[in-house]
Amino acid sequence: MNLTRFATLKCGSLLRVGRVIVPIVKAIYDRDMAISHFKLTNLVTIIDRNHFSIDGNTEDVMALEPLADKMTAFGFDTKVINGHRFDEICDAIEYAKKAPNGKPVCIISDSIKGVGMKLTSGNFKWHYGAINDEMYETCLHDLDEYKKSRIAVAEKEGI
Repeated sequence: MNLTRFATLKCGSLLRVGRVIVPIVKAIYDRDMAISHFKLTNLVTIIDRNHFSIDGNTEDVMALEPLADKMTAFGFDTKVINGHRFDEICDAIEYAKKAPNGKPVCIISDSIKGVGMKLTSGNFKWHYGAINDEMYETCLHDLDEYKKSRIAVAEKEGI
């Protein structure tokens, strides 16, 4: 669950990132430091890096890059993958299970928010948007077409 949304639900009113970022960042910082310090190689951190927060592009709202370098600095063995390719996802998870470098593994899954649906793809507003029946049908059609294209690519690549 999006931490801003969680904080918003708990407080009963919309909180923008700036109002809740300090305790959230501190908790994440502490978590990442503990994972590295205790060499928790049986724990895998997967970050869905879709480049958006509830308020817009992360680089405009609060820059995250260079995210891989930051996670490496925390002591993680960091892998950046295409979050839409099942072969890369599976390979990264298999790699993480082995933890060959004796470090906890962080997988940064680079993805596109709402991929496969023209209405939502790459649009931060769908962190909190709602669709009507017509949009729902359009999205189902788009997802069917997207699925077909993904299957065709996978078959072509032998995945």
